Amino acid sequence: MNSSKEFEKNSSILFVLMMLANVVNYLFQIVTGRLLDVDSYGELNTMISIFTLVALPSTVLNLVVSKFVTEYDSQNKKGTAKGFLKNITKYIVIISAAIFIIGIFLSNSIAKFIKLHDQKLIILLFLTAAVCTLTSIVLGGLQGIKKFTDYGLVNLIMPVIKILGSVIFILAGLGLYGVFGSIALGYILMLLVGLWTIRKYFKNDKVIKSNLTSRDILKFGIGSFAVNAGICFFTNIDVVLVKHSFSAQEAGLYSSAAVLAKMVLYVTTAMTVALFPMVVESAQTNKARKILKKALLYGGGISIVTALGLIILRKPMILILYGEKYMESIEYIIPLSVMIVVLSFLSIIVNYRLALGNIKSLSCSIFLGMMLILLLTLVYNKTIYNIIWTMSAVMIMICVYNTLGIWKNHNSERK
Repeated sequence: MNSSKEFEKNSSILFVLMMLANVVNYLFQIVTGRLLDVDSYGELNTMISIFTLVALPSTVLNLVVSKFVTEYDSQNKKGTAKGFLKNITKYIVIISAAIFIIGIFLSNSIAKFIKLHDQKLIILLFLTAAVCTLTSIVLGGLQGIKKFTDYGLVNLIMPVIKILGSVIFILAGLGLYGVFGSIALGYILMLLVGLWTIRKYFKNDKVIKSNLTSRDILKFGIGSFAVNAGICFFTNIDVVLVKHSFSAQEAGLYSSAAVLAKMVLYVTTAMTVALFPMVVESAQTNKARKILKKALLYGGGISIVTALGLIILRKPMILILYGEKYMESIEYIIPLSVMIVVLSFLSIIVNYRLALGNIKSLSCSIFLGMMLILLLTLVYNKTIYNIIWTMSAVMIMICVYNTLGIWKNHNSERK
């Protein structure tokens, strides 16, 4: 199949399945927003943002597994891919255990930073992140062999368990403990079903030892960590900074606006999941460039349309989804929509450069951008608008720099 058409097919499959997961995630936000008071809802979304940062190794390991499985699979070396999966599993288990142990030691400091009175919730958060990290072996494997239907179905398990468990446990009086317990249970079931699913694709293949060295894996893994730390940082740090710098009421209101605005990212996520293994497979060819153009056209275009729709319908959406008590959050929708559209384009560009192995300059630009955002927002944070517009401006600079990097690489290849 033509790579451009294959990208459209794979993206469509992922779009449908991941949008189902996203709908469930939004129902989760709406239900918890109504079941919890504004202050508790702000605490929940701050914890979810911290969870996303803590669970970053899972995202990185997904890419590491996906990259090398894709390379072996494209060379018809399924036995070697199976050997690689078997070998890297033990490292994933060690990393998962390390996350939980680190969480025990850091729980008190993190609880104080976000003004959370119960540090045991932070320990539960880290435990959930540790379980999430284990799922990278199945999600990365399915992405690497381009079984996108199975990837989407396995990925749908956690949101369904999360919302059902959260409703039951909140009504039972367990509050945030019930929510994060449900998320942990969702990841456990995702892992079990994922292992059963991926096993059928390799059951007839003999294990062949991979010739990859730890250095090969670490080189890509460290670069991936730096890059994804940036994307994860840009997606979640705003909620944490608002919770740190403003009242619980303001943080709760901001969280509801942020949740609505970040629906724009859901389209981009489906594009990047399909884009990454296909660009790895088509590296250094015109096919990779065509895939990038498609991703920018579809992912970027739909994100702009979604943002415009959100801006136009912001008042009825907040009223219907969250209720009158969250109406003051309407003022944040426009600047947040702009910020998330910028982040959508940046996510596509960053994943493309990462798939091609353009790690050094990419990592440096991401790291400098993170440091600049922290410096400016911790000093210049008199209003929530300051945080939003500062982050938007820095991300635009990173986006422009990496777009020029892609253009430069393409020109050098022509010569």
